[in-house]
Amino acid sequence: MEKIALAKMEKATYERSQVESGVQEAFRLMGYDAENFGTGGWNPLGGIIRAGDKVLIKPNLVMHSNGNSQGGLECLFTQASVVEAVLRYVVRALLPDGGHVVIADAPMQACDFDKLVKDSGYLSMVEDFQQRFPQIQFELKDLRGVKSVWKNGFYRYYDNPNAEQKVVRLDKDSEFAGLPPERIDAMRITCYDPDILRSHHNIERHEYAVAQDILDADVIINMPKPKTHAKAGITCALKNLVGMSVRKEYLPHHTNGEYTEESSTQGGDAYKSRTLFRRVEDFLLDWKNRCAQTYHWPHIAWLLQQCVRVDHFLARFFCHEQFSEGSWYGNHTISKTIADLNKIAFYADKDGNMLPVGHKKARRYLIIADMVIAGDGEGPLAPSPNSVGIIGVGENPVAFDEVVATLYGAKMEYMHTINQARSTSYGKYPLIRAEEEGQILSNNDAWNGKNWREIQPKDKLSITPTKGWKKAFYS
Repeated sequence: MEKIALAKMEKATYERSQVESGVQEAFRLMGYDAENFGTGGWNPLGGIIRAGDKVLIKPNLVMHSNGNSQGGLECLFTQASVVEAVLRYVVRALLPDGGHVVIADAPMQACDFDKLVKDSGYLSMVEDFQQRFPQIQFELKDLRGVKSVWKNGFYRYYDNPNAEQKVVRLDKDSEFAGLPPERIDAMRITCYDPDILRSHHNIERHEYAVAQDILDADVIINMPKPKTHAKAGITCALKNLVGMSVRKEYLPHHTNGEYTEESSTQGGDAYKSRTLFRRVEDFLLDWKNRCAQTYHWPHIAWLLQQCVRVDHFLARFFCHEQFSEGSWYGNHTISKTIADLNKIAFYADKDGNMLPVGHKKARRYLIIADMVIAGDGEGPLAPSPNSVGIIGVGENPVAFDEVVATLYGAKMEYMHTINQARSTSYGKYPLIRAEEEGQILSNNDAWNGKNWREIQPKDKLSITPTKGWKKAFYS
């Protein structure tokens, strides 16, 4: 059984004392360095982190502002106070010899990373730790290879020359391998040129641009902000590793075309039913993205975007078609991308080569989830705050996400990201063994000792899904 710690806090607040107590309790529940708990020598991460290690801390830093003007920032991204509480234990494990700590993410292309890290306290936190512990190198990094900036009324795209990456090829070991050529050809990601995506995912190759810092890491500490997600239903440990990709145009997010019963292998998943309006929208979006990213024609891209908005309105008005660009429970594309990236995180070496079959995992791994204030409603970019008051810890992303999704009220048959990842147990690069499940360790008796199937409806959290995922959640 995979241990999943759910430490229920006294108050759902980011006050320093509350967060520190929550993190400490989660580590205690996991049994880390149990014989020294309560003493000055307690080193809970000493069994995971070794002196001299490069530790990559991967928070969710998706965006600097909430699209929901009433939502605030606490439900949007992993809060610095939680990372700070974890950093203290990372430092304890690295001392006295030292090591290298990188806090990094590749947020949305329009994210103002400098503003986010300054306003949220990440920047001052890293500067403080560097001053106090000079024997350890601390870095705060924006991993994006492409950024977009709003300038003179248009989004303009800029390459980041400092982004370090390796292109990792999965090819026949990708979750997309074996799909019909027409389905692969129809794969898309919002706001990126489809021709660029097509050059990296086709019948001959499936590849991803992965941050060198991820590949160089000895330890990955995955620190997600569990919340609702328009394309994946829920974003948690598995989905959070999308932020290890330097270039988002390598990441299929949906497939143009209408849903069929075989949409995991055939047809499309951008929308539920075939309408002329949606097909026109697909065409307009493709050309808008080409003009914006590749041709650098912002004025034409803006004009096409206005046409998309009109077409979108007409589709909703005349055809009652609510779904577009894969933002609904029928999306079977992004789940494959997420599984591929997690396989790379566990099984790619520092040079970006996938390890031989049967080889031990390339790096050590831990999940520490900021569930103090969860994001529900229209996540991931416009969530509403939900005071959950939990620090979650686990070592396997599939088992961890099964527990969190169930607590959030999800119907597991619709959680394609989790089901896709679990299906790798029979493949070359398994993310979990077929027989493994998570066992909850909690200071809440209603959850303690149970697996995800045993959680009672009355003990689940009250989470509101995005509009496109209501069918996938219990009301």
